Amino acid sequence: MVVSATVAASAPAAAIDDDDWWIGHAMLGGTLNPRAAGAFVGLRRHWVYHRDERRLFDGLWLDVGTEWVLSASIRPGVFVEWLPIKILKLKLQYEVWGWLGVQTGLGHGLVFADARAPFDPDSLKARQGEERPGFGQRLTFLPTLQLKLWRVIAFSTAELAAWYVHGDGGYWLEPINDNLVKRGAIDGVFKNTAFLLFQLYGEGDALVLVGLQDEYVHSFSAGLSRHRLGGVMSITPFAELWGINRPTLLGLFGVNLEDQNRRHGLYGAVAIRLEMDFLKGDVPSL
Repeated sequence: MVVSATVAASAPAAAIDDDDWWIGHAMLGGTLNPRAAGAFVGLRRHWVYHRDERRLFDGLWLDVGTEWVLSASIRPGVFVEWLPIKILKLKLQYEVWGWLGVQTGLGHGLVFADARAPFDPDSLKARQGEERPGFGQRLTFLPTLQLKLWRVIAFSTAELAAWYVHGDGGYWLEPINDNLVKRGAIDGVFKNTAFLLFQLYGEGDALVLVGLQDEYVHSFSAGLSRHRLGGVMSITPFAELWGINRPTLLGLFGVNLEDQNRRHGLYGAVAIRLEMDFLKGDVPSL
């Protein structure tokens, strides 16, 4: 599991010279409670397909792309993301998961007999050496509502994920949300993440945002829920630095309000994300 929350607020962007280009990104991050670290790399084709004098319909875009994740698992994925109106973003993503069976003592690759089995840090450490390789698939639909009024930015992403982890019964530790999903059957996880942010600084793609994050996760078969509340900061000091676009430092810190294994425990996360725009003006229109 790695930090995957990217503060993508609907702040006004810099003027766009071309309507069709590629964006590559890389992100390295880590979390505490649960402990994890990993890297993302991805590539997307970004197509701005509509201009309009009305703000709600100006700069609408469609993206198609791929993203790979490497941590205690390898996760290739493909996605399509669409902005049909400025206040609504829709994303559909399919991923293949391959767990390596690395004996980290963090729970990646462990099978649990039932949904009430403990997976707190001490229990995971005690089972170190029982990790096994695994294979799974995930299909996720993510609608995002986003609003900006003056310097106040609010957005909320609902995530409905269908999992299939290959195996003969029991539960698998789902690494993204530190939760359990059923093996050998289709299972589901619902998640909602909401941000309320204040823009301390903004000039084109250079932004400094601070605010609050509220996150709720529920796994269908196991019936487990997690609720978190914390602070967030996103710092993009430059629109471009040494050929890198939108270098961003992300930080999260808060408390687990509801969690079977980590209730009232503090959590934290930090990540750095780098992007690169290229082939502007050289890509034929779709």
